Amino acid sequence: MYFLCLFCHDTPGPSPPLIDADIGQCALYHRDPRTTSVYSPNPDHAETLLLYPGFLDWKQPILFQAMTKKLRPVLQKLSTQMGGNQMIYPNVMVEATEEDLPERPVPEGFELRPLDPDKHTDVVLTNWPHGRRHTDLFIRELLRRFPSIGLFNKE
Repeated sequence: MYFLCLFCHDTPGPSPPLIDADIGQCALYHRDPRTTSVYSPNPDHAETLLLYPGFLDWKQPILFQAMTKKLRPVLQKLSTQMGGNQMIYPNVMVEATEEDLPERPVPEGFELRPLDPDKHTDVVLTNWPHGRRHTDLFIRELLRRFPSIGLFNKE
């Protein structure tokens, strides 16, 4: 039986990852509503974990992220049993290496520059279809902590 979940040792059951809100605002994005990711090669084992007393509060909204297709039937069944509304957004995660990304010239009249978290968060939000409560804090923190660039008109 294999599970991947984050938990606190001083609480009776697994809980969301510990993230100090003073260190990063990403915590709110993942706690309100709660986001959860579990993995098990055996869907029955995943169901056992998801129903473990205290692991999830099924009366509150829960967003399951980075879940395998194999576990989708379990999540749909439990969501129906627990009285929740279901919305499924199939996404594919891809990875590119430096070799996969050929260098391309910057078109005339444009320039590459870093994204400023205070100036460009709203631009990112208007083009990202996965926004929800606290997304602005999440995106601003990502731009602050990870190198990001944008293609800008020189004017």
